[in-house]
Amino acid sequence: MVYLFLFLVSLLAFLPHLGDPSPLFPQGDEVMHIRTIRESLQVNHWLVPELTGFPNPYKPPLLFWLGIYSDRIFSIHFFWERFVSALFGSFSTLLVYRLGFSFSNSGRMALLLAFSFLLSFGTWKFSRLVMMEEAMVFFYLAFVTLFLKFDRDKKNLYLILAYLTLGAGYLLKGPILIVYGLLTHFSFFLVDCIRLRKGKFFFEKDKLKHYFRQIPFVLFAFLIPVLWISYLNFFHEYGKALLKFFFITENLGKFGDTNQSFLRILGGWILYTLPFTIPLFSVLKKGLIEPISTMKQRVGRGLLSALFLLSILHLLPNRKDPYYILPFAGLFFTLPAIYFNYEDWLSKIGSFWNQIFLIVCYLAVALFSLYLGNYFSFLLILLFSFSISLSLYFKKNKSYVTILANLLFVPLIGFTSILPLQDPNIEQDAVFLEDTEVCVTSENPWGAMDLANRLPHHKITYSPPSAAEAVCSAQHLPILVFAEFYQPNESYREVQRWFLWKLPKEFHYEDVLDLLEHPQSLRFKKSVRYYRQEAK
Repeated sequence: MVYLFLFLVSLLAFLPHLGDPSPLFPQGDEVMHIRTIRESLQVNHWLVPELTGFPNPYKPPLLFWLGIYSDRIFSIHFFWERFVSALFGSFSTLLVYRLGFSFSNSGRMALLLAFSFLLSFGTWKFSRLVMMEEAMVFFYLAFVTLFLKFDRDKKNLYLILAYLTLGAGYLLKGPILIVYGLLTHFSFFLVDCIRLRKGKFFFEKDKLKHYFRQIPFVLFAFLIPVLWISYLNFFHEYGKALLKFFFITENLGKFGDTNQSFLRILGGWILYTLPFTIPLFSVLKKGLIEPISTMKQRVGRGLLSALFLLSILHLLPNRKDPYYILPFAGLFFTLPAIYFNYEDWLSKIGSFWNQIFLIVCYLAVALFSLYLGNYFSFLLILLFSFSISLSLYFKKNKSYVTILANLLFVPLIGFTSILPLQDPNIEQDAVFLEDTEVCVTSENPWGAMDLANRLPHHKITYSPPSAAEAVCSAQHLPILVFAEFYQPNESYREVQRWFLWKLPKEFHYEDVLDLLEHPQSLRFKKSVRYYRQEAK
């Protein structure tokens, strides 16, 4: 019953506004993933999904398959395409509960950790998007669950299932999940075989035989990838080109980009574990300092070592997107069950510094809501800030008000402060309903894909600004302009304009001051213009 209750609550937490064309917390690649699902449905090419008339070379097909079947069973809509990720988020929450319970033997502790994971920024964001990350969270947590069961019971079947799970995960984003599993396995090897005694490292040779026996079972991780790669290589017309692009251009290309700061990975840990960042990081201190005297502490050290190695892994490529940590961040939420009991963990969540951090976050969002003129959001969030302040004043570090304020932080901000910032609902705009074909001009095709997703009954043509005259004007098509520097010829007149929030990659404090002094400043907004050719 607990699992059913937790599953239903988790699923319900993701459903509000799930079908909005503009998500609360967007991620750029989602537009391409939705477009792939719908184009594949349209041409009935589901085995190797298509994008812009060609097989999609960027990602393996599993998420697309699930999205296609969801649309087929229900209907073609943003809701049902994102529903797949919501299911993965709910199943991941169940695995966090299961691991937390196995570590602590406390239902209350496991539930608290499961709800903390469920309502963290990373889970709540990516479980509401057509992205691979939440599915990867599920597959990695499933691997860890099976691997730890093998570690405890010594039954090889669990190890086989663990690596078969990673093999299935290959169909999400390539071999990266298999690498995660191998590094996790290697972490336990390090914990068992390398010991520190009196300031010196010793190697436990007697454990080597145990780990050598496990090597053949690792090969099960490659069964599904080999089958899929073989199909593409031998039986698909574009298979060799797809494999070459995916492994060389898409994956090895991450080492050829401009080298990004390692702080982006650290920032990912801070951002996507919000609002539980401070109490979770207290686990590091205890986990690294405590000597290993019990099997539970050994498991904790092994999993902490895995998280460290996986973070280091993502420092190697030049491209270091913060959300790369998300597939294994869910494991972090289970570790407090190893090092704290329920009462101690409540104290950590209600600690002085975490309450101060939470008050600052709530006040910042309240001021932002006031700045936008959203007075209901301002008063509601201010009430939460005041409640936490009272708890802090009376030194109630186990106050359920503080716990509730932590758990509700992300959805509260999403539904009150972020919701008004969604892109305009152009699907209901009379201007678009008058036209059946639109030409989109932008620096990249994302704008055209987004419009095609929003207006499924329209014919959408894409053109870069340099070719807009030949592609759009020559056919007398209405033009939707995302490129700010482009201006159609004099035969066109502007009939509609709106603005999208856009955070530049680089900005200075003068930009922020300008925005504060002039709320209508366009410095952080991008104009979108709609032109129609005048009749002669």
